[in-house]
Amino acid sequence: MKLSSLIAQRQYLQAQAQLSQVAYAFALLRALQERIDQARLHGRVRLRHCTPEDDGTTAEIAPLDLAPSVLEEFFTDYEIAEWADALSLALSTPNIDVIFSLDSMARRFLPALSQRLTEAGVLIDDAQTRPAEEVWDDTASAPPGAEAE
Repeated sequence: MKLSSLIAQRQYLQAQAQLSQVAYAFALLRALQERIDQARLHGRVRLRHCTPEDDGTTAEIAPLDLAPSVLEEFFTDYEIAEWADALSLALSTPNIDVIFSLDSMARRFLPALSQRLTEAGVLIDDAQTRPAEEVWDDTASAPPGAEAE
């Protein structure tokens, strides 16, 4: 590929990268909601991006109606950071600090992502948005459904 060709496609590629982030956030939130439902977790939580002055983590989740150990058992720091980033996309804000109920998370945040995907002409395929380890594995050599070379 020529440099000039890549530069000419820059705007298109940036739009596709953003759309890919929205699709990932959509799949991630659906996967999280399924895990939450299967574990029968409920109650309100506060999820926020941390500031540079915080303890070095990128995001934190604080339970408001359940024991902190319950969330620590089900979600890693990496998953919490990904969760915060997904909600950031859903809310169209770079840094979030939001309180929500675990059992209604998908109903609250998925519609905004779904609308953006639909407006871009993306068909939401339930088979492709089922929870899978690939959603969490950023080190995968090939996207889910593609054969690795």
